[in-house]
Amino acid sequence: MLQSETILSFYKSINFYISSTILIWWLVITPLVFFQIYFLNVDWSFIILRWQIYLFMNIFMYSSFTIALIWCKPQND
Repeated sequence: MLQSETILSFYKSINFYISSTILIWWLVITPLVFFQIYFLNVDWSFIILRWQIYLFMNIFMYSSFTIALIWCKPQND
């Protein structure tokens, strides 16, 4: 695969967009899960911030999946 011409058009592959979206989602959500242990449920500012980040990242992830499914053409082997 590295010696073929398909590596030059990686941005047309749906696997690239799904993988990069999940990577970005995971990098943002992981600190929230880590710090959730140290914050109590009484801290409303952290609860609201966590809710907003989860909401934004889920909207980002699913809209990226939708755009990738619409934009990428199926690969015919």
